[in-house]
Amino acid sequence: MAIDAGTVWELRAEAPSYAGGGFADLNPGTSVDYSQQDSPQLTLTDIATDGAGTGVSSATGGFTAAMVGNVVYLSRVGHLTKGFYQIVSYTDTNNVTIDRSAGAGKVNWLAYVGGAINPLAHKQDNFWSAVRTGNIVWVRTGTYTNGGIAGSFSAGTSTIPLRVYGYETARGDMPTADNRPLWDQPDSTYHACHFTGYANVRHLRFRSVGRTLSTSTGATFYNCKMTSSGLASASYATAVLASQNVLVLCELDHPVAGKEALTSSGATLIACFIHDAPTVGAALNGHLIHCAVTRCGTGVKITANNTHFYGCVIYGNTTGILWEGASALANLNIVNNIISGNTTGASFGAADLKAVVDHNCWYNTTDVVNLTKGPNDLSTDPLLVDPTNDDFRLQTTSPCHGAGLQLGASVGL
Repeated sequence: MAIDAGTVWELRAEAPSYAGGGFADLNPGTSVDYSQQDSPQLTLTDIATDGAGTGVSSATGGFTAAMVGNVVYLSRVGHLTKGFYQIVSYTDTNNVTIDRSAGAGKVNWLAYVGGAINPLAHKQDNFWSAVRTGNIVWVRTGTYTNGGIAGSFSAGTSTIPLRVYGYETARGDMPTADNRPLWDQPDSTYHACHFTGYANVRHLRFRSVGRTLSTSTGATFYNCKMTSSGLASASYATAVLASQNVLVLCELDHPVAGKEALTSSGATLIACFIHDAPTVGAALNGHLIHCAVTRCGTGVKITANNTHFYGCVIYGNTTGILWEGASALANLNIVNNIISGNTTGASFGAADLKAVVDHNCWYNTTDVVNLTKGPNDLSTDPLLVDPTNDDFRLQTTSPCHGAGLQLGASVGL
């Protein structure tokens, strides 16, 4: 057996690291969710296990039927052995059964039943190995300081991802700006977070002096902020390393020279804000849709074929779009964008005859190098409302109104 797939976890910055942290309603009408409180419901110091390792007993007692479904954190005195288990049945005040063996014949263990948990308070990185695919991890607003561990999140699968959701005062309230929980890593040796599989992450902030976030294939981020202030020489200085991920309504910055705010292969960014990266905002092989990129050395550096820009504002960078390769790119599309206020709008190492470039507005010191504008491109001031203060809306008199490529009426949008 294992922790139930329907378990919901509760993380709180003010909570202890020694707590259960999770609950599944295994006995509806009787089970009580003790994870949504700042301390364990029960703490025992005389835990013993039976010959199978699944029977847990205490001479002191204090177990109740309401505890069924709650996660119990078991540890030896001195915290040398530890693990998260789930109470699956209740016998009496002195005896319960857990979901799997904690080891046969153990004596003098500690037990913490229920209570929210801060998995980083004492480097308790084994918390994430207990979280099952399909579980939901709720993270209440606050600062979670990662004191020298990798801070990894568990892997999910292609069909049932790990879900990690930040909240402010009530689960599901969708916080924004600094009301989102902050996952902080002050040690440049480690990532702030590392997702090793499919994940759905919402309403969190990640900050690091090294690499803020490293992900494998299949993670989706919504309303998250990723910031790295790491040294340019640090091996983890790239703020976000993403592979075939989707970022929606996210903010990325990397306010030191040397590395990128985002390095990705096959990623899709939708309505994201990339800014203040002196070297490169995004090293991209993927899709940039309705995003804004500003105040970067290079706004977007194309790293491979199959890169697409649609409906973006690329403003106030030294170079807006850069391709340094010696040959033309395959499957490059630059359509319906405003590329304005840059020293160079787009610069290519070789003349790119394969690119689809049309319905853009160019207004830069130099618009294009080795790239031909499309027949419906504009070369005029787009009249943005207040781009220096990150307001990239169009003024009512902007020549860009109605100048983009329009979907046909038959599409139904």
